[in-house]
Amino acid sequence: MTTLPMNRILVTTDGSELGQHALTHAQGLAGALGAELTVLSIQTDPLVAAYGEHAYAMPTPKKAWTS
Repeated sequence: MTTLPMNRILVTTDGSELGQHALTHAQGLAGALGAELTVLSIQTDPLVAAYGEHAYAMPTPKKAWTS
């Protein structure tokens, strides 16, 4: 059986206790294998958290950015 080298590891976290545990485990694994570790942090959109998945915010017009 041939095994492929693990050069890169991607771990996602949402800031929860379980996410922190996954990050700690991934750090140890990456260190042991000499692999590159990429962390993707998932955050909840405040509008979705407050109003549900159908929340929508109108985009800000570009000319409003400059005064």
